Amino acid sequence: MQWWKRLATASALWLVWICYATAHALWIHPPNITSVFTHLPGSTVTLERTFLAWGMRLLPVLWAVYIPLYFTALPLALIYALFRKDDVFEEIIAAVLVTYAISFLIYALFVVQPPHEVLGTNPVGINVSDLGNPRFVFPSLHVGISTLLAMIFWRRRTKLRYYFATLAILMPVAVVLLLQHWIWDVLAGWLVGIAGARYGRMLAKHVRRFEEKITPVCATIIITAALICLAIRI
Repeated sequence: MQWWKRLATASALWLVWICYATAHALWIHPPNITSVFTHLPGSTVTLERTFLAWGMRLLPVLWAVYIPLYFTALPLALIYALFRKDDVFEEIIAAVLVTYAISFLIYALFVVQPPHEVLGTNPVGINVSDLGNPRFVFPSLHVGISTLLAMIFWRRRTKLRYYFATLAILMPVAVVLLLQHWIWDVLAGWLVGIAGARYGRMLAKHVRRFEEKITPVCATIIITAALICLAIRI
């Protein structure tokens, strides 16, 4: 597959995220069920305060996992797969789309505030909305994306599989101790990530068919639109 068609496909994936995040913020107003989470086992306010104490001790490492390592993980995976002859690029795109589809449906049904908003202190120092995330808490996409990348790359003989496996192990710890997610968000993130990796492999052929229909003009429009959206976000 020609690299520019794959680049256009990755750009389209970014536009899907931007469009949904914008629509959710402007027009989708699901009920807030945070009070339910604060009474579930493993997510009480008292326990969250304990997590905060541990999170502050490990703040530099957890911050690095939560922000720079996470936000470079998917681009790194796609760059690795961009010029390969196999379907790993299409598999990643399909896996992320499946994870998005399940998560976006849940986000439209109800809202859960992250623990740091309930406790009134944010060790990360960045609000969820600043990352383009209007209350996308349950399930955790940080955990979901990390999980599906680890599963996809573990099936391949590349040293990157150890990197993504380590990220998948550390991410649940980071998001919980930094009060960005409840434990139940992590469990749900694992499930959507596993579903993405499982069905992404089956749906990769459909992504390839999409790529085959992309023309140079269409690719130029998609990539330009994605770059403009990225510039606005930054």
